[in-house]
Amino acid sequence: MSTRYILTCECGEQITVEARQAGRKIECSCGTTIDIPTLMAMRQLPMVDEDELAASSRPIDRRAENVGSQLVLLLVGLGILIVGTGGVIYVWLDRPAHPLAYYTDEFLENRIQTLTPVLLDDYWSHLRAFGVYGHKASAEDMEIYEHGVMMNNIWLSVTGLIALVGLGLALLAISSGARHAPSDENTET
Repeated sequence: MSTRYILTCECGEQITVEARQAGRKIECSCGTTIDIPTLMAMRQLPMVDEDELAASSRPIDRRAENVGSQLVLLLVGLGILIVGTGGVIYVWLDRPAHPLAYYTDEFLENRIQTLTPVLLDDYWSHLRAFGVYGHKASAEDMEIYEHGVMMNNIWLSVTGLIALVGLGLALLAISSGARHAPSDENTET
């Protein structure tokens, strides 16, 4: 069992703290944030009589212990959320282009202007037969494209899950902070 000391707020309320809380901060029911002294300085404070503590109905305030872990959890969660969201954006912007995506009007116009008359006649015959966008991608190009789409979807899912884990951790830290916040009915006036 840890040694307990009495820390007095400027409002006059006496707060019981343990030695392991040394150097942390604690909030009084009046709303004042109190710095808990270091262990060496804490030894100058009056010690709590165990019999008196057992008779007291006020429990030890453990909010000071939770603040640090909540902050770490929140920062880790937000960091993971930012990395995951950045990954989702990167993967989304880096999705593979369809093999026929380069057949833009500008590409076709430049290609027609650079063809020799014989090739232009062949190309014109092809355009009459299949239309401007009647090009077919090779089976190998389609296989590479479909594999790229599949890998892109996998990475999109993985980065999305990472973002959701980060969001969950951040929400967990926020909700645990709300659970440990002092309520009006427990404060003494």
